Amino acid sequence: MTFAELKTLAKTLVDEKGLFWSDDQMKALANTAMRTVFRQIAGFDATHFAAKTTITYPADTESIDLTGSSYFNITPSVYKVLAVSKLSEAAAVTPTNRPVQLDRTDAASPLGYGDNWNDPNSEARGVSASRRWFLDASNLYLVPIPAEATPLIIRWVNQPTDLNGASDVVFAGRAFEYHDLVATTLARLMVVKERRMADEIVAISDWLRMELQQAERSRSQHPQVRYESPY
Repeated sequence: MTFAELKTLAKTLVDEKGLFWSDDQMKALANTAMRTVFRQIAGFDATHFAAKTTITYPADTESIDLTGSSYFNITPSVYKVLAVSKLSEAAAVTPTNRPVQLDRTDAASPLGYGDNWNDPNSEARGVSASRRWFLDASNLYLVPIPAEATPLIIRWVNQPTDLNGASDVVFAGRAFEYHDLVATTLARLMVVKERRMADEIVAISDWLRMELQQAERSRSQHPQVRYESPY
């Protein structure tokens, strides 16, 4: 659904026949609606927007900024990192170069900053020498700090791109099955603003959560195969 189609559908839903809404107002409300739906979808199943990127984490480096030109080359920030896996070598995935998923740790944890990884008391202190990762804003940390360059495959989600031009597509064409939900959310935001019903913002969030919960449940349901013994 393009931005032009989104606006037309939303205006149809609220039965606007004139030019009550300015272009700037429609742009602001449309992008608010899109980001609202995006966050809800990503909360249920972020794989709708997931990308996979292979990078090399430099040796002896505490952290890297994933938005940098050597990595994701994006602005303003990474929305979410879903998984980080380590490769044996900086090459395509093969049966002999399979990604090994790293565990995630909490940014506030001291994990990875022990004085001596050969210290037999490390386990007693709750410190592990296995490679782990965490994200602080858009900065990726590997702990313990790798002594050599480390090839990684990262599954991540970018921020949604704002709609500006008439031909811009909602979610850049992804999660197509939810484009009409963005139009419905936009229509509800238009009604809220027109009638000055600020309290309804919470109701919109609750309604959207229920709509997505029902949709995602139907997507995840599979037909059950029952085995009946002939004996």
